[in-house]
Amino acid sequence: MHRNKYLSVFCRLLPVCCSLLLSACDSMYVDVAPADFPPKLAVTATIDTDGRFFLSFTEARSIGSYQNWRYEEETIIRKGVVSLYDETDGSIVCTIDSSANSGFDMSLHSGRSGYATVVNGLQFAAGHAYRLTLDIDGYPVATATAVMPAPPLIEKAEADMQQTLYRSSAYRIDPSDPHTVSVSSISCHPLTLHLTDNSPERDYYMISLQNEYRYPDGTTRASQPYIAISDRAVIQDNPDIEAAQLYMDSEADAFIFDRMLLSDMSFANAAGILQLLIASDEFEERDGKYPAPSCPEDERIRVTTDICVAHLSNESHAYYRSLSLQKAGMGFFTEPVPIISNVENGYGCFSAIHSVRKTIVRYEICFDAIYGSR
Repeated sequence: MHRNKYLSVFCRLLPVCCSLLLSACDSMYVDVAPADFPPKLAVTATIDTDGRFFLSFTEARSIGSYQNWRYEEETIIRKGVVSLYDETDGSIVCTIDSSANSGFDMSLHSGRSGYATVVNGLQFAAGHAYRLTLDIDGYPVATATAVMPAPPLIEKAEADMQQTLYRSSAYRIDPSDPHTVSVSSISCHPLTLHLTDNSPERDYYMISLQNEYRYPDGTTRASQPYIAISDRAVIQDNPDIEAAQLYMDSEADAFIFDRMLLSDMSFANAAGILQLLIASDEFEERDGKYPAPSCPEDERIRVTTDICVAHLSNESHAYYRSLSLQKAGMGFFTEPVPIISNVENGYGCFSAIHSVRKTIVRYEICFDAIYGSR
């Protein structure tokens, strides 16, 4: 009886305590000057064993720089030099010098998000350390180092084009907005991938597909079909799944990705057998002319589908994960998600990716079956 009495008193006092707490919060004000630091460079750079060097950078400003009114979208053009070194053998891989032109256009207006370029035809070696240096007028010299991972060990990649599977609730996550998830039914072929763990440490991989269409006149076109998976254990630490909080969603029977990130958590120090799914409509019959078209040789489109497995540096995965979690936002009781950076005197990430491709399907399509008679 005494217990009920005390409980009754507590229940009556609880609203009063809450109202006092809220009123105290309303009257609480702390005058903190916004942090104001000199601008630095925000950098995104990737090197890939495909021979590709992607670079993008712009000006990163502190909140305090806006305490006096200024345009958010400004024209920012600076001169400088970007250098990429192979520190293992002491050579210069690539140099981009703006002194011969008007400078690097780092502007953020008219759909631009700073300066961006791609350099192809370079050579990168596994185990080599590469250093990126950006010496741009008006900013501290930004540097970053990345070590090229070992090649992913693909033992087997085989698609069963005779078997068609159906998934009624396939979830596709929008990486730019983890809260946006589309659900659809899909028909697909199974793709078995045997992937061996690279090292005793945690390894991270990115898997994608690519179609190449070679036309009768010799020109080519590429497309990227989706890749899907039903085995949740393989993608238990996928950043997109984590950000969207979908791992425990019991209604999903498949997850669709343009590029699927995973680690070796489910096959550490062993060979993993990954059961993947590829869209069957990418390989559907077209007027009975697949897979052996009856049209003349010079009217056939030759299609090659490759699976691309990329071994990522740890910095690449950590950076992508932090971006995904930040885009997902945070709840009332969660801490802000810091963006991982390996750029000294700047912000962003310099990543190294080792890619290996395996052809899983080759077939031909009649030109007229797709585009009609010429």
